[in-house]
Amino acid sequence: MKKLLTLVLVLVFGFNISSALEPVAVSIIKTDNANAVAVTVELNNYKSGSAVNVFPNTSMGSLTPNSSGVISFVVDGTTWEAIAVGSVNSYYVLDVKVDGLLYAQYRLDELVALSSSAEVEAAKKYKVGDLAQGGYVFYVTPDGKHGLACQVNDYASAISSITAENNANNPAYLDEDGDNYTNWRLPTFYELEQLYNQRVAIGGFSNATYRSSTEFNIDISYTLNLDFNDGTSFPSTVVNAFNIRYVRSF
Repeated sequence: MKKLLTLVLVLVFGFNISSALEPVAVSIIKTDNANAVAVTVELNNYKSGSAVNVFPNTSMGSLTPNSSGVISFVVDGTTWEAIAVGSVNSYYVLDVKVDGLLYAQYRLDELVALSSSAEVEAAKKYKVGDLAQGGYVFYVTPDGKHGLACQVNDYASAISSITAENNANNPAYLDEDGDNYTNWRLPTFYELEQLYNQRVAIGGFSNATYRSSTEFNIDISYTLNLDFNDGTSFPSTVVNAFNIRYVRSF
């Protein structure tokens, strides 16, 4: 059996472990040219050493790589419904052909495992106050999947460049999954207001002035800042030492 290629990301959507298989979304990387290619797929059982066809050779059409060289397509149709979940094992392999030549192979049981991980990640939702995404979540979108997180501690400094401060080598925190995040930045004034509004839910703030990255008028040597004691805002030169709570988007 040809060596399985693992250079692509494959996501399987909507897999129901108690019934038959559902559509599969596949992405392959093809960076050698930007022209459209003919993509076909078939599912084979290699238990005997030779391919025994399970899902017939099916055309995905003439597909063109995107600017990153990625070709994405979905394997669907009623044929998948005939494949019982209990029959899926490591010998079931999805063969992908490009212009008639075998281009990539994927073990179906591994696709099922990826499906489970993708579904868990897709179902994850956050709320204000969660210790996640490298710090504390202080803002979430209506669907609960995206938002803003702040670091768990304040950072105080006085330097003359907001650009430098935005790219400071500040500590990176680990989230509940052990992920390391380093894309921290100064909050905008609007984000700083959201932090102030959620200061009780998050906790750990001082009754002090916090700096934002929002410039005051056209003078880049001044930024808008927020007093967490009473919620008042005022501009100040960047050389003044104020508290900083770094944030990141997720």
